[in-house]
Amino acid sequence: MPKPAVSIILSQKNSEDDLSSVLKTICAQTFSDFEILTASQHCNQAVANAHGDFLAFADQDHRWMPSKLQKQMLTLRENPEISWCYCDAFLSYTQSRCGETVRLHAGNILRPLLVKNFIPPGSVLLRRPVFDAAGGFDESGSYLSSEEWELWIRLAAEHPIALLNEPLMSIPLPGPLAGPDSEQRQTSMKRVVESAVARDRDRLKDLRSESLAEICISAGNANLKADQRDQARLNFEEALTHAPLRSDAYLSWVSSFLSSEAQQQIRDLHNLGRQLQKTEKTKAAEKMGA
Repeated sequence: MPKPAVSIILSQKNSEDDLSSVLKTICAQTFSDFEILTASQHCNQAVANAHGDFLAFADQDHRWMPSKLQKQMLTLRENPEISWCYCDAFLSYTQSRCGETVRLHAGNILRPLLVKNFIPPGSVLLRRPVFDAAGGFDESGSYLSSEEWELWIRLAAEHPIALLNEPLMSIPLPGPLAGPDSEQRQTSMKRVVESAVARDRDRLKDLRSESLAEICISAGNANLKADQRDQARLNFEEALTHAPLRSDAYLSWVSSFLSSEAQQQIRDLHNLGRQLQKTEKTKAAEKMGA
């Protein structure tokens, strides 16, 4: 019996997880040369049992568009020098896209990826030998829910990536860095940054402070949204110890003393400023290309 081209590792964190919805979208793929393996806690073991030359990953709350695998496989087969690729994704099963909330990068993405994990969960397709050479996911427990990000950083240090700049899947909104396990999650994310910088100081040491500040600001915004103002202030203050010139950290710290309505006004102004900057950059790029 010929081996499949793609092995899809489907994460099943709990035995009671309902996989029927994601399986329905996987089985509706226009590219059908694949196998599906389920993984409870250890994805590396599932990969060890896989037969495909390419690997894809999915969770029970992901939904794939019918052409996802076909388009990603075409990208890698037509570009043998590229070891992995990823795609944009719809957020929370709506028409809002990841690429509208954070910039998606292609090529040598190591530096921007350290600052922020912009790769949508479950969007990667990669060649099996690349995964094996990297040693797979770090399942030691050091990185909790950041194992994907930690592996992508290691891969990005060695291999450029291709981006399919269209949403080929839907994912739920990322979980906020607030709540009972928020401190553990933040700690694991900081470990990802520290270990990456320690491995590759020449390329990454100047980004350490910015990356750590980004984690703190994200946590602070999540706590502010959850009305945990004291904790949010601590997050923003920690961010400023890493990056004293981050104006958004100052603004968010100030807003933590204001009413919810005033906080929303500040967020709206900040988002408007970011949108104007994006528009100006687009116009400048179009002018240069004209």
